[in-house]
Amino acid sequence: MHSLSADTDSNRSDDLAPVETSRSSHTKILRKPAVVERVGLSGTTIWRMVRDGRFPAPLQLSENAVGWKESDIEAWLASRQARK
Repeated sequence: MHSLSADTDSNRSDDLAPVETSRSSHTKILRKPAVVERVGLSGTTIWRMVRDGRFPAPLQLSENAVGWKESDIEAWLASRQARK
């Protein structure tokens, strides 16, 4: 029987994990530290905006891990740029 370890900063090797969506393409999944870096908002602000429907919801990757599709984050950033 295999055991699963909790996702912590010490055992996570990367903030990007490719997830296969079809045979010919890959979607990158961004973990929270990468999203915080990319959008320039704190983790708390991101969670608040997710709750209020003003930021893309993350995908549940495992019991203790979530991530965002890179394309969702890029689209959100583009929509913010379009407002200016």
